[in-house]
Amino acid sequence: MQVDVNKLFLRCAELEMTESEALAKAGVSPDLLSRIRKGSRIQAPTLAKLAKALKCRPIDLVVME
Repeated sequence: MQVDVNKLFLRCAELEMTESEALAKAGVSPDLLSRIRKGSRIQAPTLAKLAKALKCRPIDLVVME
């Protein structure tokens, strides 16, 4: 799945958290942010961890195709 970078940044802003803090809270690699910015797809379990850290649903973070 491809994460919508704008949705990610907006959700982080709503929670007053940096993107790096969100990744750390999710327990995922810091280089994930770089991959998201490049438009790479990420695994569903990784997306689930990120959504949990951001207190939202995975669908709230993905690009709707």
